[in-house]
Amino acid sequence: MDGFDFVALIETELTKRKISKAEFYKATGISSATFSQWRNRIYAPSNAAIKKVEDYLGISVFFQAQEKPAL
Repeated sequence: MDGFDFVALIETELTKRKISKAEFYKATGISSATFSQWRNRIYAPSNAAIKKVEDYLGISVFFQAQEKPAL
């Protein structure tokens, strides 16, 4: 997923759905610290974390990454 911004996708989806980050963190079990590490590219999300996000938001990260080519 080179060039794909997973955090931007999550933030866009949360905004579109009017879901707070606090709600997202609670529902997925992903901490704000973990999310911050993804944003700062300290760590990449694990497959399990990606699956949690996909399930919660009802999206496929793979297909989202394919639709938006890196510039």
